[in-house]
Amino acid sequence: MEFWKVILSLLRQRFIGPPLIILALAGAVTTFFLVPVHYTSSAFMVLTTSVRGGEVAQDPEKPAGLTNPLLAFNDGLKTTAAILIQSMTTPQALKELGVQEGGTTTLVIDDGRSSTTLIDLGGPFVYIEADSRTAAEAYSVVIRAQQRVRQELVRRQKALGAPVETFIMLADVVPGSRPVAVQSDRYQAAGVTFVLALIAGFALAYARERSRIVRRHRAAVLAAPVPFPDTPVQKILVVAGGTYPPYTSTAGPDEDPEDRPPPGPARRGDDPGGEEDRPDPGGHDVVTWEVRTIPASRNGATPARE
Repeated sequence: MEFWKVILSLLRQRFIGPPLIILALAGAVTTFFLVPVHYTSSAFMVLTTSVRGGEVAQDPEKPAGLTNPLLAFNDGLKTTAAILIQSMTTPQALKELGVQEGGTTTLVIDDGRSSTTLIDLGGPFVYIEADSRTAAEAYSVVIRAQQRVRQELVRRQKALGAPVETFIMLADVVPGSRPVAVQSDRYQAAGVTFVLALIAGFALAYARERSRIVRRHRAAVLAAPVPFPDTPVQKILVVAGGTYPPYTSTAGPDEDPEDRPPPGPARRGDDPGGEEDRPDPGGHDVVTWEVRTIPASRNGATPARE
């Protein structure tokens, strides 16, 4: 609770709270403009079969029927899409597209799982997204990646000897989009800078204030009057009209010296504070006693008796 009281008091001080907030805001604004902006561009494609399907009629007089490519999706298209994605994400393929490892441009090619707008992941999709420091570079990388995927698809089908009439095609669902500036990193960096600057500033101010409080408390303690040291006392035991030798009590300043029993074998009643004397069970005479407390001298000598 004391911590927050100090923080609130620092926040209300015109030369501490407002300047720290202004400095934190200045740092956040500076960080916002220092973090570079980057641009993203994307494309979305789907694999389809030809209108003749995947077979060629052996008899030219009996041609095969035509089909709608959008109604002919099958697992073969999904497998082909997976092959293309794997071939396009190798380090060599990315390097040929102008994406260097550790560079400022990144390229993502998958089945759409990295896209936040794709609903169905069960189709033969190919999703391409490029991120770069410049809008032109992001867009050009996406266009080159699209061309490379189409070339790879044709090359593999030719290598397998597939009839041209049955070639799988890539259709653009969403062509290469116009690059969009991404500002999220700049806002995040500015927010983190603002918070850290506030924490660091108030931490230093709090440490300084605490040291001042400790110094003031220490000065107050040193300036306070020192109490007189405990004065030893002596007790004189008076028994049946006589006086026992005095002894020094070690009782503290807050302790009643009479709470401790006096030395010596003198017989006394059970309650010297006011109970009536009772006969001794052993047949002896009742012995009464009283204790007189007097200050002892500095050299330990016993004061003169009255």
